[in-house]
Amino acid sequence: MTHTIDHAHIHVGDLSAVAISTGGVRVIRLTGTASCPSELWRVDVLPCRPPAGGGRGARLALELRSAPPRRRGRFRAVTVPFEAIIEDGRTEELEVRLECQPAIILPVVEADNSFGSGAKQRTPHLARPMRPAFAI
Repeated sequence: MTHTIDHAHIHVGDLSAVAISTGGVRVIRLTGTASCPSELWRVDVLPCRPPAGGGRGARLALELRSAPPRRRGRFRAVTVPFEAIIEDGRTEELEVRLECQPAIILPVVEADNSFGSGAKQRTPHLARPMRPAFAI
């Protein structure tokens, strides 16, 4: 009996969130990769509610959800890139909720003054696992 993958597995180490400010507008570019059952799968970035009791104002909650293809293709594990552009003037962290994986907190790093392909992050990107809100 063989096990078939029925969802995307997000590569947490590949996730990055870089904020670029230009012309009075600040956008956050979230990028990453996922292992999917075929190249026809996709990863969608969806907004989600902050945790009960309210979240911090500088944190934005997002969910990464995989979507199967509409038509069948060959089954072979492939790496699929994804990205999202979010216009937001105050977010400092992204709470990223993943399918079949623990949620993580991803810091949003500001790009330096250059723009385009030469832009570099000011601070290192360190994704960390999300801690439960309460202890059992």
